[in-house]
Amino acid sequence: MITREDEIDILALAKGMGYRQPIIERIDRQTGKGIRKYGHTIDKSGHLKTSEERCEYALEEATDLIVYLEDLKAHTKRMEEERDICLAELVVIRKLLMDCLHEGTADHTVELSELNMNDLVEIRALVHLLTGKLAAKTPEKINS
Repeated sequence: MITREDEIDILALAKGMGYRQPIIERIDRQTGKGIRKYGHTIDKSGHLKTSEERCEYALEEATDLIVYLEDLKAHTKRMEEERDICLAELVVIRKLLMDCLHEGTADHTVELSELNMNDLVEIRALVHLLTGKLAAKTPEKINS
């Protein structure tokens, strides 16, 4: 049996869920939208007279949800494909930077690993090393 203390603990856990407040806020917004549109909440609106009308309305809303979810799924797939293309381009850029950095030297102390999105820091460091190496080869430095 759940005691009053258990109920308080359960409620505290529920209130700690990060997604709970946005859901409550969404319900409040939708309720306000319904009141502005129909003049009252759905339970008092009377526009859904029968159980069949209520069911049909819910099915229409569920169908809209399916459409939105399919669109989100397609969008996510496109974003993942674009991310994969960007990662492949970054691999090539990193390889070119490494080749430029080690051009004419036997120094290959930096090893290539599988690239992920966090490796932008590594690529920036390689660019910095390379630009420093190129700056050392500028004509002003060679002539002095």
